[in-house]
Parts: sequence; C-alpha cells; structure tokens
Amino acid sequence: MKWKEDYSSDIPSTLSDVVDFLKVAMPIERLKISTIGPEGTSASFVGETLKEAAHPELDIDLLLAADFNSAMTSVLMKHSDFALVPSAYRDATAFHWNSELVLDGCFVHHTPAYGLATKDGKLSEDSVILATMDEVESLFAQLATPEVQARLADVIPAKSTSHAASLVGEGRATVAVCNEIGVYQNNLQWFKVREGVPIVWMLFAHK
Repeated sequence: MKWKEDYSSDIPSTLSDVVDFLKVAMPIERLKISTIGPEGTSASFVGETLKEAAHPELDIDLLLAADFNSAMTSVLMKHSDFALVPSAYRDATAFHWNSELVLDGCFVHHTPAYGLATKDGKLSEDSVILATMDEVESLFAQLATPEVQARLADVIPAKSTSHAASLVGEGRATVAVCNEIGVYQNNLQWFKVREGVPIVWMLFAHK
C-alpha cells in the first residue's frame, strides 16, 4: 500500500544504531544530551548507558534537568544537542508535535527495578504518606496490600523517582515509588519490589 511507503521511517531504532548515527552525524567530539535528573533517575541511568556505549569515539556530556520541559527548552535554546525522553513520560507527545524538534533516533532499554521503599522496609504507621511521580503512582495500587492502601492519608507529588526517594529519606513521606538507585542513594529498604520494564528511549534534536 502506497501510504505505508510514504509514512514509513528509517530512523535508528536500536542502541547500537543510535550510537553509530551519533558518531557519523555529529561533527563535534563532545555531545550534550539533556534528560531529567537528578543522578539516580532511570533517565540518568539510561543516559549513562548511552554515554558508555559511545565512548571512546564520542564523548557525551549528560545534562540533568529539573524536568522534561527544561530538557526540551535546553534543546530549543541550542544549549543541548538532544533531549533523551522515555516513552513512559506522560507528556512525551509534546516533543513529537513541537514544530522545532525532530525525533532522530530511539532504542529500547530496561529500567532499574521499581517498587515501594521505606526507611525500614515496613509500613506500620497509622497514616501512610506516599511520594511519587504521576507516571508511576499506579504501582502503589499494584504493590501495596489493601490494608496499606486503606491507610493512605496523603500523596506528595515528586518531580522524579529520585526526588520521591529523598522525600522518604528526609522524613517527609513514609513510602516512595522509586527505583533501586533511589533506594541505595537514600539508605532505604524495599517494602515491595518488582523488576524493571523495557521502555523506548527517544532522542529529540532541534531541526
């Protein structure tokens, strides 16, 4: 069918293909890629994986932004060459439909393990305060027992999984939906954990 030919795409779609594309397409030795931070987010973890895969032929500076809007702005202002965005990001469509951006490549990579983390691996408090990003809040319902869910008193919105874990570490929340890096960084323990999932990671550039 003709429309399949007209609208097909040949962008790099594996990690090795993306690395090869970057090495050939970019006329500079150091590349700047923005994604959501701080260090310990799944995005920073995958960014480091891309960085290691490209080395030593290409050096990548990973710029960790406060949020994905800031990562987008960095590319639009040409402070970064690419924004690294996961398909699981709720507003990823904003990157696709921005008239000044183009999807230059993508690849699949697993996230670290995710779950519910507390200071001691228990949830004995009468009132449970949850710290989570919107994108992964559903994991609380998947992993917490009905009895724990019934004690949920408040939800603190987090900017990232690392931020969620830090809120528990600081004593502002009792449980966080976070990844295993956040657990390690904040000296938390798993209350309930599940394996990571494969996610498509996209590289957007300025046209």
